[in-house]
Amino acid sequence: AVDYDLAANIGIEVLAVGSAFAEGGLDISSGIYTQPINPYNLCQISRAPFSITGTALKTSLKYDETGAYKDQAKDASVAYMIELEKNYFFGERNLYSSGGQIVRTMGGLLWYLRQWEAGTTYGVTASTSDSDDNKRIIDNAGGTISDKTYNSYLERLFRVTNNKSNEKLVLCGSGFLSVINQMYMGRVCLDASLPFTDTYGMDVVKHKTPFGTVYYKTHPLMSQNAILRNNAFFLDMQNFVYRYLDGRDVALLKNRQANDADYRKDEWLGETGLEIRFPESHMYLQNVQDFVP
Repeated sequence: AVDYDLAANIGIEVLAVGSAFAEGGLDISSGIYTQPINPYNLCQISRAPFSITGTALKTSLKYDETGAYKDQAKDASVAYMIELEKNYFFGERNLYSSGGQIVRTMGGLLWYLRQWEAGTTYGVTASTSDSDDNKRIIDNAGGTISDKTYNSYLERLFRVTNNKSNEKLVLCGSGFLSVINQMYMGRVCLDASLPFTDTYGMDVVKHKTPFGTVYYKTHPLMSQNAILRNNAFFLDMQNFVYRYLDGRDVALLKNRQANDADYRKDEWLGETGLEIRFPESHMYLQNVQDFVP
């Protein structure tokens, strides 16, 4: 028998590099597997109704003889998509009763990141400080950031990426992007040339880092909000999965008015949710107000 000094090996990390089996034989009673971790989410019913009177429905406009209906339908669809977008970022998973009916709300990206940081759901070390490796919601309480600190966040972020690309999309406020531009001014070029609109279907600013490629896009919902203007979501787009209840994907439902109503009522309605694989591949960086070399 070999006398192992257990005390000398406490705290040493063991790396499993693979497996080896005898030729022509395999004990199927033993196997290699990874226990899945599947935090569930809920599908949330969202709706955006709009109506138009019978008179207005038949009244033409100077720019459109068919009337105001198309404008109302478009405005309602934009309002509906803005609501969904906010849910996907800031939603809190919940289930409760209201008036005897069940209400379900979806968890958004920040909800997933909080589950990751807590350590209990995903079985990782809980994180509270911005310097912790598992921290993905960066508070940045001081309001300033240096290039060294920012690069450390990028390195942490790119440790986990999808298997299709090594890139992140950053949806940010105008204040955040202004500080990033100031940080790299004169040292590197934030390239706004091609692929341009071919990247995620929008105009972006491209930044090649040693860890991967970052695409910055100012988001009007953030730029127009004083609280969010200096914040940024770092997204690994391949790790988002859009989910909806069978037969309940977003659709325009027409003629929802009562039979005797002298108006027409339509609505956008869907019962949808969000699945996020590898929440550690995303990050939320807040309060970036100034750059300190």
